[in-house]
Formats: sequence, structure tokens, C-alpha cells
Amino acid sequence: LWMTPVYMVLLSGIFKIVSIQLFTARMFSSIIAAYTILIAYQIGKNLNFSKSRIFLIIGFIVTDLVFLKYSHISRMESLCFFFGILSIYFLSLKREIPTQKIYLFFSGISISMSFLSHPFGIIHSLAILGFLLYKKDLNFKNIFLIFLASLIPLSVWAMYI
Repeated sequence: LWMTPVYMVLLSGIFKIVSIQLFTARMFSSIIAAYTILIAYQIGKNLNFSKSRIFLIIGFIVTDLVFLKYSHISRMESLCFFFGILSIYFLSLKREIPTQKIYLFFSGISISMSFLSHPFGIIHSLAILGFLLYKKDLNFKNIFLIFLASLIPLSVWAMYI
């Protein structure tokens, strides 16, 4: 009951739709990795990076041996990294004042889901702080809103266990 549940719950849902095979579990991780690369590309576009810089960043991701390992075998790190990148994606969106809180909220939900996919996901919180510092949005109000949003999935997990 104390294991982080998101990867196992999603994989069991996939197994209900598609047959229970090792190939299915590996393809699930590979598809998540492909979406992670697409989100990393979109983050680069949102930050107005040049095409060559975006492809360099994606090149670093796809040639990383750890990324290659967990994206081709059934490992929960693929989902953990996906939610960590998704959290940064929400922070990279162009924010006007009315929608700013929604993006911070979704970022908090995503960072919590990253942790609930694999305990290493807590490290992505440092990346979020660094990104907020980069965007000059690092203030108590933003951190508090992200923290409050992250408590929602954690509370559901706490009620479950």
C-alpha cells in the first residue's frame, strides 16, 4: 500500500484494454517517453528557443542512457519524468493574469503525480523552483499555490492507504 500507485494503476488500466503481455507494458513506457519528447519540444517553443537549440535539448534527452533504458522497458520512471516535464510545460505557457493561477495549479497537480509515479519525482520540485527563478516568478504566492495543488493527489493517495 505504501508504493506510489500511479504507474501501476495506469498500467493495470492498459491491461484491461489490451492483453496482459510484457510487450504491452513496454509499449506503454515507450509511448509515454514519446509524449515526453513532444512536451520537451513544446517547452522549447514556448520559451522561444531556436530550432537548433530545441533539437539539441531533445538530442540530449533521447541519447541519455537512463532515458533509453526506462523508456523501452516497463519502468515507472518514464511516467515520473513525463509528469515532471508536464509540470514545467504548464509553467512555460504564456500567462495572462486571469489564467496564471490555473497553470500554477496544473503544475502542482503534475509535480504531485510525478512523485506518485516514483518517489524520485520529488527531485522535480527543484526543477520547478529553478524554472520559476528563471522566469522571475519565484515568490511565496506561486510556490504556495503549487504546493496546495500538489496536496490534492497526495490526499487521495493518503485516503487510499
